[in-house]
Amino acid sequence: MRKLDIFDESMGLGTRLGPSDDWDFAYRTLANGYSIYDTNLVKVQHNGLRNFREAERLWKRYQISTTAFFVKNLR
Repeated sequence: MRKLDIFDESMGLGTRLGPSDDWDFAYRTLANGYSIYDTNLVKVQHNGLRNFREAERLWKRYQISTTAFFVKNLR
């Protein structure tokens, strides 16, 4: 059985590279021959809304983190 590394600590909410740690983990899971299944047994609830400035900052963070994800995995 192949072993997956844990989440990349340089990615994720609150890090310099931002919130793409879940994409990175999913990519490595699939690249190592494992499967990912969708289930209704787990739910995530996000509380609160963002104003325009907060949403704009978050969108920029997503752009940085998505770029970091692709650059990391293209190597």
